[in-house]
This record gives sequence, C-alpha cells and structure tokens, in this order.
Amino acid sequence: MIVGPMYAAKSHMLINEYNKYNAKFDDFSSTVLVVKPKIDTRNKGVVHSRSAGEILAYSIENFSDIKNLLTNKTKYIFVDEFNFFDSDMVKVMKELNSKGVSIIVSGLNLDFKRIPFDRFNELKEIATCVTLTTAVCYTCGKIALYSRREQKDASNEKNDSQIAIENDDVKYYSSCLKCHKI
Repeated sequence: MIVGPMYAAKSHMLINEYNKYNAKFDDFSSTVLVVKPKIDTRNKGVVHSRSAGEILAYSIENFSDIKNLLTNKTKYIFVDEFNFFDSDMVKVMKELNSKGVSIIVSGLNLDFKRIPFDRFNELKEIATCVTLTTAVCYTCGKIALYSRREQKDASNEKNDSQIAIENDDVKYYSSCLKCHKI
C-alpha cells in the first residue's frame, strides 16, 4: 500500500513495483492486471507518473468490475488511485487475496481537509505493508504530508465534496501543516 499527498510519487512507486515484478517473472504480462478508477479521467487507459513513465491500465467504475477482467492466470493486481473506489473494494480484495492474488495499491490517504479516505482506513487494516510518501510543500519547500485544494470559481470555494478531480477550475498542491489551508 503506497499512500501520501498529491505530488508524492505514489504512481511512480506503483510503476516501479510493476517493473520490479515484470523483470523478475518471464510470464508476468499474462499474470498481471492494472486498474484505475473511471472517475480519474486525467490519463485515460494508463497509470501515469510525471517521472516514471506509464503503464497500460483498465479504467473501471466499481471495484467489483475487476472480476470481469480476471483470468485463471491472474496473480498480481496493481491499483492506482484506490481512494476513488467504492466500499466493495475491501471485500473484493479479501476474496482475491484468499485465492492467492497479490494486490498493490496506491492513492491518497487524506483528503484536502486532512480527513482519511474511507478506503485508506479499511485497507490499512489488511495491508501487509504501508509506505507513506511525502512531497515538497508548494509554498515553503518543507516536507509536505497534505494536499491543498484551490478552486478558481469563488462560488464553488466552499465545495465540501471529498472528491473533486483536478481540472482547469480545481487544482491541488502539496503542503506542510503550517502552509495548509482548507
């Protein structure tokens, strides 16, 4: 489980894990599945990292949709932006783990208000390893553990929705505790 704020190289680390397995196993491509949430429209059809390239991925609506993509050879699943998935995720992951499937996930642990995503709390209870990544504060350059949301449209400034995809009107920045604003 790879977690941290925006711009903390979470997808980079997920891609590195994918590449590590790919280099180790000859039949890796036939045993792996990479998924991301359909709601994340920034990089369609791939998990993208600003520094580590990209890997092909299926975009799925609900985590249970992953069952339609599995084959009897699937041994490894890589999940990007787990924080956007529905509540069935943990149940499905437990079911897949019991069948011997290894799952590596990456995503945000906290929202812009520093509230843990439900999936983070649920997944950390079943994770064998949790890696907390940090970023650099966009404002002061110190270690950043948080994601700050800024919206151009002042009428939407008080949008309390936990999920808002980055676009022309909504931007996220990494921030330290001192510079963090809600």
